[in-house]
Parts: sequence; C-alpha cells; structure tokens
Amino acid sequence: MKPLYLLLLLTCNTAIGQITVDGSATQASIANNAPAINVDAALTVTTSLTIPQFIVKISNFSSGDVLATNSTLPTGITSSYNAATGVLSISGNGTAAQYQQLLRNVTFRTTSSVTTARSVVFQAGDGTVQLYNNHYYKLISGGLGFTAAKALAASQTLFGWTGYLPAITTAGENSFIFNSIGKGWIGASDDYTEINAALGTSTFANQAASENRWYWVTGPEKGTQFSTGATIISGQYAAWNSGEPNNSSGENFAENVYPNNGSWNDAQGANLNNTLVEFGTTGAVVDILHTRTIAMIATQLNIAAPDVPYQLHDAAVSVDAAITGYSVSTFTAGRITVSSGFKTGDAITWGSLPANFTASYNSTTGVVTMSSSVAAPIADWQAAFRTVKFSSASNVVGNRTITFSLGNLVAFSNGHFYEYVSTGSAWAAAKTAAEGRSYLGLQGYLVTIMSATENEFIRQTSAADAWTGASDDYSYINAATGATTYANQTASEGKWYWTTGPEKGTQMTTGNAPNGTSLPPVAGSTYNNWNTGEPNNTSSNENAGTIYSSGANAGKWNDL
Repeated sequence: MKPLYLLLLLTCNTAIGQITVDGSATQASIANNAPAINVDAALTVTTSLTIPQFIVKISNFSSGDVLATNSTLPTGITSSYNAATGVLSISGNGTAAQYQQLLRNVTFRTTSSVTTARSVVFQAGDGTVQLYNNHYYKLISGGLGFTAAKALAASQTLFGWTGYLPAITTAGENSFIFNSIGKGWIGASDDYTEINAALGTSTFANQAASENRWYWVTGPEKGTQFSTGATIISGQYAAWNSGEPNNSSGENFAENVYPNNGSWNDAQGANLNNTLVEFGTTGAVVDILHTRTIAMIATQLNIAAPDVPYQLHDAAVSVDAAITGYSVSTFTAGRITVSSGFKTGDAITWGSLPANFTASYNSTTGVVTMSSSVAAPIADWQAAFRTVKFSSASNVVGNRTITFSLGNLVAFSNGHFYEYVSTGSAWAAAKTAAEGRSYLGLQGYLVTIMSATENEFIRQTSAADAWTGASDDYSYINAATGATTYANQTASEGKWYWTTGPEKGTQMTTGNAPNGTSLPPVAGSTYNNWNTGEPNNTSSNENAGTIYSSGANAGKWNDL
C-alpha cells in the first residue's frame, strides 16, 4: 500500500495593535469666569490594548486656564494638572472604556481675560509624539552613534507600532521634522552592511561597492535607494546640503543638521547625535489625537427662569431673580426689552440698583435704558438685572419675551443686536455704513427680517422708517450670491433678495406686485411683509427695501 502523507499548513496572524481617539466635530463654548464645562462628553476611545497614560493639553494655553477630571478615577489611575503649562496628565494602566469615561468628564474653565479660542488636545500616551501625515515623530535627546540610535529608535513602541529612524520622503516631511521635532540621525546610509541587512541580501560585497549609493535602511521604506551621491533617483526624495554627501573621512550615515530647513549631511557613525524616531506602519490604525476647540465668549448672560407665569393686571412679578452674567469687560449701559409680544400697557420696573446706576422705561417701545456713570463690572449688572419685574395693564392676552442685554443696543430673542441710526443717507451709503460698524466683536449689516416676531420687534424699536438689506438690484444680488445670477437690471427686476448678513443670497420674491391691491409672488417659504401693492418699482428705479415704523402701515415693507 502506498503511504499517504498529510501536509498541514499552519498560519499565525499577528494582530497589529491599534487605537482610535475621536470625538465631537463641533466646537464648544464658555464665557471667561463662567463655571467649568465638559470639554467633550462624546469623546470615544477604541482599542483592545492596555492604555498606560493620557495627556490632555491646551495648545494655546493662557494663565488662568484650568483642566480637571470631574469624576472618580479608576483604581490605579491618577491625575495631575500643571497650571503653568496647561497640561493634565493622567497615568495608570486602564482599559479603553475606563479612559473614555474619565476623559468624557474632563472639564475646562478659565479666569483669564484672554478671549482667544482654546484648542484642547486629548492624546493617548505620554504626549511626546507629534503628528504629520498619519505618522508620529519624537526626539530623544542625548548623544548616540548611528548604530546605538537606530537600536534605540527600534526599541520605542506606540500602541503596537515600532519606532525607527525617520525615512523622509517629501519636502514637507523634512521641514516638519527639522522645525517641529529637531535635529539628529535619520535612517539613511550607504554602508554596505546596513544596506544588505535592509535588503535581506548580499547585494554589496564591500564598502567600495556600496559607496555613494544611499538607501533607506529603516522603516517601511528600508531597502529603497533614493540617491546616488547627490543625484536623486527618479520618484525619490533627498535633501542633501550643497556639497553633500562627500564621504569625508568615511561618512556613511545621514543626519539632518544643516539650518537650511534641515538639509542633510553624511557623517561618521561614531558621531554623537540626538535620536529622531518615526512611527508608521501600513495596515495599522493608530489615531491617538483628538482636538476640541472651545470658543471663548467675552460676555454672557444666562437665564435661570425661562418661563414666568403672569396674569394680566396682577402685581408685578420678577422676571429672573437668578440671572447670571460672566464677562471680562465692564459696562456703562444695559437694556431690558419686551422683545416679543409687546403691547401698550406693558411695564418693566426695577428695584434698588447698585451705586451709580440709573434707569428709565420707554412705554412706547418697551425698552428700559439702564446706565452707570462709571464702568461697572458684570456683578453689578447681574445684581441690577435680578431686580427687574414685569406687569401689564393691557387687556391683550399673549406671551411676552423679555430680553436682557449689555451695552447700548437692544437685543432680540434670536441673540442678535439691533441699532437704529437716525442719520439719513441713501441705501448704498447706509449699507456701507452698517458694514463698517461693530459691536462686541460682531460686524454690522443692514437688517434682514426672517419672521413676523422679528419684524414687529424692529418696528417697535425704530424711531422712523428705515432701510433694510433687501434689494432687487442685479449688481447687489450678484455680489450676494457670488455668481452672475442676473445679467442686467431687466432680468433681476422684481426678484427681491436679502443682500446683507448671514441670509445674503436668499431670494424672497419672484416678481413685483402685479397691481395696487395685490402682494408679490413669494419665493419658497421665505418671510415677506410687503405693503399691499409693493414692491412696484413706481419710479423705475426703486431697488432698495425699507420698513415703515409708524402709521397705518407700520411694520410693512416698501421699495424705494
């Protein structure tokens, strides 16, 4: 009988370690001096590896910024915050789930007056590596020869990745390493033993055979020749300094030491250099960084009582006795406005005000003008606003919205500020003037009106008829849409757009009113409040929008 042999093929798949740190794509916000907020409650950490450490740092730190862990730490994990550098260090072996939970509870607050946005970086590991093009890099200081530095780099690990002296394949990478990481050995050599080891063959019998044939001998690129002397091989990259490599006294190893943006030199292997380390492997996912931007709000008022019950003709009720304010600034003016639902008979009153404060109420517009003869801190304004009460002698049932604001302008419930400028001017000049004004860091623009309540608020708080940001002038429409939407005025006539503000480029109508008793055809569901028979281009050049503030047509729009 012929014997049969069973051949068994055994394979072993070695899992490449991986980690992913991710989180919210949107930015958070906080006011200076406000209570701490969670930096990113949606942060995720995914890995099967044990995590030894995490660093949370403020990349544009300002003195007074504070990071903290607002949760009980797992056994064996500790944290410490360096108030001088803005770095929160969390150390101790833990699972992805443990680190995810505690990182989601990292909080940020600040007593700094700096209003520049902060970038908070969550980084797995000890925080010594930096990211470029999906690879990570770090510098180990201390003088080592090439062989020792190569071995030291290979002993470094990063969540399943093994380090190596950098193999630099682009000008961008070279510039990044030199300017952001530092100077030291890179993974290039024309030493025949290094090249043969990289290739896994006896390609060169001796140094004379390999001399001036420069190869990458580390990393994924090892075994790739990139230059013969200073002549770069097609498709490869090198950054030799002028006159290098020159093999002066047997120089077979490369370093990025020249100040010409990190250009390279060939050096003897016994020279002492820092160790540059790169981490990057095809097929592994190592994403150890997540950054969350926190916008700093220079001034913020927070309501504590969003809804207050009130019955008409009852005694005055407190609007918000627990309103809070945060700001790095001082103010000489504030406004309290019945910003929605205002009716004749509505009244706003106030109690005992801080020293130097006065207040007056305009029963026609529903606006309280509050002033301080000296620039007062936010604590004084908070105290003054907490005394405000509302009552009404009106018989008209309906909700009222009360808006508090700091500064000279009135605020609507949409968080926008409004200013009536009594100086008369043509529409184009008014548009330019509005865009030249600023308030609390916000740029002005001719008003856009997106709802009936906003329209009524603007009518209520305007002293006279005023321009709006509406136009059917083809040149302004084209500028608003960023395209040649209309070739001439004939083409755009009657097609009204908002040409200012966040809504610029939004069309309101598809034509003028067809007659004196009709309204114009509306574009989509955009809010319109044209007066009957308007817009009508009566004078053949009425291309700018206005709002009536009083009279029988108060709040209606007209073209002029």
